[in-house]
Amino acid sequence: MASPTSTFLAFQRDGKLSTLQTRVVAVQPYNGLKQDNQDLFKQGTEQDYAVITEKTIFHPQGGGQPSDVGKMTGQGGEIDLELRLIYSRYHTAGHVLGSAVNHLLNDKIEDFNEQKASHFPSSASCEFQGLIEGKWKDAIQKKVDEFIAAKMPVEIDWWDEQAFRDNGLERLTPDASFVAPGEKFRVVKIVGAEVYPCGGTHVDTTDLCGETKVKKISRSKGKSKVSYWLP
Repeated sequence: MASPTSTFLAFQRDGKLSTLQTRVVAVQPYNGLKQDNQDLFKQGTEQDYAVITEKTIFHPQGGGQPSDVGKMTGQGGEIDLELRLIYSRYHTAGHVLGSAVNHLLNDKIEDFNEQKASHFPSSASCEFQGLIEGKWKDAIQKKVDEFIAAKMPVEIDWWDEQAFRDNGLERLTPDASFVAPGEKFRVVKIVGAEVYPCGGTHVDTTDLCGETKVKKISRSKGKSKVSYWLP
């Protein structure tokens, strides 16, 4: 649950920041963290410490996006900007793919609904409720190509629960515990295509994803996974 003293997520306001001056507010031993926080550090040991800062440009692993890589020196932090760009391209491409499938199949697949996604380069995919047959692969690729070529703007906005209702997207309203009281939810708009609640980093227009290839469609237990990659 968010709190009034949560670290300010600077990367959510400006995904192009590669360096940031901030203030260290606490240093805690790894084994003193709550279990759900320890779980964020896959290779954490009793010899490690968590450094808590006032602001951060480091995107943590979550929401289908890998964690940033970088370093902290003194009061500053610096991320691997080349790797950040790869992750941003994959994340936006995943939104493009999800939107393309939704536009094509929302009224054609029984019980269709968008579900979770992974934007890791090694396992990028979008999952859907409903069985999507392999015959749709070429049509999905064509729609993805269309959205990429259209250079659609990718915009960040902040919505309250009423905004989701006003836009007919009440089903996408995130859990209120994800933000502090009075704060709004971050959403990512692909203008002319789709809006998603999202805390990740993105490129400015869809063409900056680069070539986006639909790899395959797999099905299991009433669900479908559409995998993709960026050559």
